[in-house]
Amino acid sequence: MIGATEVAVRSALNLLVARIASAVPRPLYSNRVRVIEIVDRVAWETGLKAGDITSACRAAHIARARFAVIWLARELTRCSLRQIGAVLHRDPSTVSDAARRGEGLRASDPAFRLMTNRILTHFRDLQED
Repeated sequence: MIGATEVAVRSALNLLVARIASAVPRPLYSNRVRVIEIVDRVAWETGLKAGDITSACRAAHIARARFAVIWLARELTRCSLRQIGAVLHRDPSTVSDAARRGEGLRASDPAFRLMTNRILTHFRDLQED
């Protein structure tokens, strides 16, 4: 049998939890794409780890994946250069340069264009659901 003290404690805890939960802003569950989801998808497509893409490594194959992430993030999200850079541990000017490089790769490299189109289609299809 539950005593009066235990009931009072449970009621107080339930009230406290309800107040805390109402104070925390809840994310709006929409079909918006997050940059980290793009990182994960590009990592999967390229056979890299997400940590490789967000690392300080400047190897060409990793930088190429990073260019894809940034180009896709500019297409699929409303994130600023600063927000994209925060996920990738880069400053906004580096993100801006990488976006231009990604655009250039899309114009000159059919394999890069196909990969980014495939990922773009993947996320746009998810947004429609």
